[in-house]
Amino acid sequence: MCSPVPDPTDRNCFKKQDSLVCEHAFPMEIVLLRQTLFWAWMVTGAGAIYYLSLGAAIGWAAYTLAVFGLVLATACRNCHYCGKRCDTGLGLVAGMLFPSGGKNPAKFARAAKMTLPLLILSMLGPPAAVVFMLAKVEFTLLLLIWGLTNLMALFLFLLTTPLVACPRCAMREDCPLGGGKGKQDEGGKSEEAAGG
Repeated sequence: MCSPVPDPTDRNCFKKQDSLVCEHAFPMEIVLLRQTLFWAWMVTGAGAIYYLSLGAAIGWAAYTLAVFGLVLATACRNCHYCGKRCDTGLGLVAGMLFPSGGKNPAKFARAAKMTLPLLILSMLGPPAAVVFMLAKVEFTLLLLIWGLTNLMALFLFLLTTPLVACPRCAMREDCPLGGGKGKQDEGGKSEEAAGG
């Protein structure tokens, strides 16, 4: 936790203008921005895949929600923000659905590395469906708009990650997206020291 006087070594503290600010929950504006982009991506993704078939759209949405459920159950429950407002708001959801594992950087990093390929696969679904439909089946302006809107929402969501989420995140050093490697295990020892 941040002390009353901001500590520049605290991961929750960042420079804002000329002072150091500490946050243990993300500002609501960031959460709303990232949730809006996420749901725009989900809706336009399902809409784009719907052109392939209703079953494909339902299957993609179910897969994506299942992957996010796995993220909540594995990575989020070991995150600093479990039960708190993180950049996506998922920390609050994870806190309601799963018992917190406490802040555990090693388990968080392992879970994040495990679920990242599943998330990437989900992200590739709508663009792949749009390209397939445009190239092989039929070209329609509406399908092109669905596809471009989906790509724009995904691009903006991914762009806001390093711009507004990572700089404020308490887990950035342990997150594969933030370039961290999960340096600590449960006992606070480095993984290299614990392994040999």
